[in-house]
Amino acid sequence: MRIVEVYDAFQDDLGAVEDRLELLLRSESPLLTEAGRHLLDAGGKRLRPLLVLIAGRFGDGGAEAAEALVRAAAAVELIHMATLVHDDIVDRSDLRRGRETVRARWDDQVAVYAGDFLLARALSELAAFSDPAVDRALARTVHEMSRGEVEQQGDLFRPDVTMLRYFRRIRRKTALLIEFSVFLGARIAGTPEAVVGRLRRYAFYTGMAFQVTDDLLDFTGTPEVLGKPSGSDLAQGNVTLPAIFTLSEGDPAVRSALRAALEGRKTEAEREALLEGIGRSGAFERTHAVAERFVCRAKAVLQGLSAYPAARYLEALVAFIEKRTF
Repeated sequence: MRIVEVYDAFQDDLGAVEDRLELLLRSESPLLTEAGRHLLDAGGKRLRPLLVLIAGRFGDGGAEAAEALVRAAAAVELIHMATLVHDDIVDRSDLRRGRETVRARWDDQVAVYAGDFLLARALSELAAFSDPAVDRALARTVHEMSRGEVEQQGDLFRPDVTMLRYFRRIRRKTALLIEFSVFLGARIAGTPEAVVGRLRRYAFYTGMAFQVTDDLLDFTGTPEVLGKPSGSDLAQGNVTLPAIFTLSEGDPAVRSALRAALEGRKTEAEREALLEGIGRSGAFERTHAVAERFVCRAKAVLQGLSAYPAARYLEALVAFIEKRTF
C-alpha cells in the first residue's frame, strides 16, 4: 500500500478534521481568526491527525467513536501548530512550507498570542473527553516538548553535542507528540492495553525516524521542496545528526570549517561549500542508516499487530517516512 492510498482511505475523516479545525480557529478576535486561517491555508501532512484516526481502527468504539476521533485529531494538530508558531518566534524564521510565518506576516507579539490561542483551543477539545489518562499523557507530552525546546536552545552553536543528547532532544520535541497521537486515538476507540502499548512503541520509533529524516532533508533538500533555505538548521546553530557525525568522524578540514561556522566566522559562500563538504564526509549516509534502524524497529513492532487490518496503514506510513524526500 502506498501512502497516497492511506490518505485516500481516510479522506472523509481528514476532511472532517479540516472542517473542525476551521471551526476551532474562529475567534471573536479578527486578528486571531486571520492568523489561524493563515496557518490552516499553509496545509501540511496532517501526520498526527492521521495517526489518531488510524489508531482508532484498532478498537471497537464503533460509529459513536467517529466524531470523538475527529475532534481528537483536530486537537492534536492544533497542539502541533502551536509549537510551530512558537518555534518560528524563537528561531526568527520567516518561512515555513514556502509561506510567511505568523511572526513574519504580523510580528512576534501576535505570534505568541496566536500560539497560545491554538493551544487553548486544543485543550478545550481534549477536556471534553473527561479522561484522566488522557489528561496525564497530554501534560507529560507538553512538558517534555517544552524541555526539548529548552535543551535545543542550550545546545545552539555547540560543537560538543553528543548523539545521546540529540536523541533525547528529538524524542521530546517530536516523537512524544506522535506517540500521544496514537495513544489518544486508541484510547478513544477502547483498544486493549496490550495493543495500545505496541502502538505507542511503533509511534515512538516512527517519530524518531521522522525527525532524523527531517534533519537530514534540511541538508539535502532543495529550497523549493523544503519551503525554506537548505541548511537552515545549521545557520541557526541547531546541531543535528549530520553535523554531529561530521564533528566526530568527518575529514579534519571539514570539521574545522564546521566549528568555524558554528562560531559565526563563515560567509554565505563558505557555508554553501561547507554543506558540500559535510555531504562528502559520509555524514548523510550515516544519518540515513540511523533513520533506517528506527524504521526497522517500528516494522518489527508491527509484526505483533498483523492480525489487525489497520496495521497495513501503519506499515505504509513508516515506509513513506523511510523514503520521504519532503
